[in-house]
Amino acid sequence: MEMSMISRSILFSAHVALLLMACAAEPQVFVTYEQHGAVGDGKTDDRVAIVAAHADANAKGLPVRARKCLLCRVFLGAVC
Repeated sequence: MEMSMISRSILFSAHVALLLMACAAEPQVFVTYEQHGAVGDGKTDDRVAIVAAHADANAKGLPVRARKCLLCRVFLGAVC
């Protein structure tokens, strides 16, 4: 018996919903600067986002994780 297009669409939607719920249920293990609006392009002033990320991390007892490229751009003005 072949599934109709509607049945396939419903099944696909259910799978997507389950994946999204599983991802949302994973505990947060670190905070990122990007979560707080940091751009990291070497031109944008990301200080507010950096301070907010550290405040959030401290409140949650989590470390802050940055992309290597973001650190290079913010502190060295270099592009990776």
